[in-house]
Amino acid sequence: MSKTYSEIAQHQLNALAKPPGALGQLEAIALRLSEAQQKFPPTAHSPHVLIFAGDHGVTEENISAYPSEVTLAMIATISSGKSAVGVLAQQSAAQLRVVNVGAKNAPPSLHTPDWIKYINASVGQGTQNICIRDAMTIEETQRAIEVGRQMVRDSMNEGADVVVIGEMGIGNTTPAAAITSKILGIDPSKSVGPGTGLNPEGVNRKIKAVQTAIERSNATGALKILAALGGFEIAAMTGAMQESAKWNIPVILDGYIASAAALIAFHQNEAVSRVLIPATCSAEPGHIEILKHLKLNDKPLLNWGLRLGEGSAATLFLPIVKSACAICSEMATLESVLTGAP
Repeated sequence: MSKTYSEIAQHQLNALAKPPGALGQLEAIALRLSEAQQKFPPTAHSPHVLIFAGDHGVTEENISAYPSEVTLAMIATISSGKSAVGVLAQQSAAQLRVVNVGAKNAPPSLHTPDWIKYINASVGQGTQNICIRDAMTIEETQRAIEVGRQMVRDSMNEGADVVVIGEMGIGNTTPAAAITSKILGIDPSKSVGPGTGLNPEGVNRKIKAVQTAIERSNATGALKILAALGGFEIAAMTGAMQESAKWNIPVILDGYIASAAALIAFHQNEAVSRVLIPATCSAEPGHIEILKHLKLNDKPLLNWGLRLGEGSAATLFLPIVKSACAICSEMATLESVLTGAP
């Protein structure tokens, strides 16, 4: 039986000038990178951060501490490089793509630094209110998925070997919770959290909205659930993860919304899980339920209470990814140390 790439990587890591397993989780990350990329040593020479943006009709239900207009303002801020994800991406020399998929009134173009690209790939002007009707049509959902796929292909053409997939969209923890409850069959009280800082009364409104949405929809199957309860940016992230899996590109998985997209992508193609490397465990309660379902709950390292979104936790994780690759390619072997070989 042929060895998996993680087994090959384990053998090579054990041969390095250190006791086996002495670098702990860093070695575990190296194994996952090797299995995702199907090679050893893994590389992170050219990380790309893909941020997809969209608005949500369910904000009509007063389920967010911020109005939808903030989405548009944050698109401009991320595109300027001055948001958290921009600052963190620049620290890791990562290329950043900001992709409008479904934000209201997004501009056709924006001036950006040379390491950032803004792409207006609008599929719609925000989703419908999922408490009343389906968020998107199937055709809109498929178009948004294709936007995500295309962005990964474009990044690949620029040499991307690792991607971060994140989002921007006021109100999007609500559709993430609805998707989580619908697919995993859990009560909304187990999938809904405070999001951007709701008080207990606001959380109760959000639970009610999610309950109304999942009771309203009789959708079955990942694609129909995504169309009924999701968002344009969630659909784009789903497509980006599917395309990354197709080409063996590791996906550094961000928080709750990105993980809801991963849940959809996994239920369309379970092979997607091979390329997912979770960076964080969100403060949102539904996030850990998704990670358990994907069998990734023992992997996140940055359990720091991060809850900003916009790919920030996964981008913060990139220096660790680069370090995991470096030990594989640059450390001496124990044999070379003992024999004096170069």
